[in-house]
Amino acid sequence: MVICQITTVHNRFDDRIFYKQCVSLVDKGFKVYLVANAQKNAIENGVEIIPLSEKKNRIGRFFNMFSAFIKALKIQADIYHLHDPELLIIGFLLKFAGKKVVFDFHELVYFQIKDKEWLGKSRFFIASFYKLIESFAVKLFDGLILAEDGYGDYIKKSYNQYISKFQYVRNFPVLSIINNTIANENQDINTFRLIYAGGLTEIRGIYELIEALIDIDNIELILLGPWEIEAYEEKCRSSVGFNKVNYIGVVKMVEVYSYMKIADVGIATLYPKENYLTSLPVKAFEYMACGLPIIMSNFDLWQKMFSQCALFVDPKDSTDIKDKILTIKNDQLLKKKLGENSFTIVNELYSWESESLKLEGLYNKIYAN
Repeated sequence: MVICQITTVHNRFDDRIFYKQCVSLVDKGFKVYLVANAQKNAIENGVEIIPLSEKKNRIGRFFNMFSAFIKALKIQADIYHLHDPELLIIGFLLKFAGKKVVFDFHELVYFQIKDKEWLGKSRFFIASFYKLIESFAVKLFDGLILAEDGYGDYIKKSYNQYISKFQYVRNFPVLSIINNTIANENQDINTFRLIYAGGLTEIRGIYELIEALIDIDNIELILLGPWEIEAYEEKCRSSVGFNKVNYIGVVKMVEVYSYMKIADVGIATLYPKENYLTSLPVKAFEYMACGLPIIMSNFDLWQKMFSQCALFVDPKDSTDIKDKILTIKNDQLLKKKLGENSFTIVNELYSWESESLKLEGLYNKIYAN
């Protein structure tokens, strides 16, 4: 079976798209193409990369998707798998061309748009318009993938008559990759290390986390990921706590894990936005697979799911974050217990190895119809 996955937004080595889906599908015998931002054609881990010229702004990305459509159509794949909300448009074009199409709900975009306060009141109109487009996609596409359990209520309320098209393929870590990753070397053993890996944005609580580092001795925050906007980066760098930050930038997934393996605590302090309250933070599961305790936002769902391996904070309260950091830093027995619980739970319940079977099953179902 030939699969073509398409993204104009995500990095071609995106964890979920490339390492989890594309590579695991190749390992199962699928022929996999990935149309994504890249400089040239390449084959990586058995995945054939079809390059798109990278566009930095939304207008450029909008027109880039038509280039993606033309290149994807030439592949003549059995199934086309879309990863970005703007690609719904080329999904319709692919259906018009008689192709089988899958859309992957990485997030609930409807709520995500409503949370973008910089759009002003127009965000409610834009969200409603997106919901209309999304509803056509649900009706026409052959399969819909949900990355998180928390999306269930929205889907049942909005699209219950099409529920048979949906399949949960949760964004759990690839345990085999993490287990085979070697820890970063030459580190000062006397330094207590926090780590955050992901988008560096306001709603992920990065500034409050950096402020919490002030006046804590022998501590380092390892930051990995891209800054959303320059102004927010400048705000974070202006904090006195930033002199305790080790900013690594954007690296491949395996290198991220090499840093997690030298850390003492993983951080997941998202703001309590509607889109996140029922989310499953993939980085939390990756921290767990590296045997780390976690400091995370005090959402009701998270407190139930992660009670044995995390301490919980108000993500907007630097003092609360600081107190929890010091609690783990000063209590090695607690740190050890939370870390051991993390490793045990993720290996028993939350692996990509089991989720990948659901993706394969969905493809086989669509292919057979």
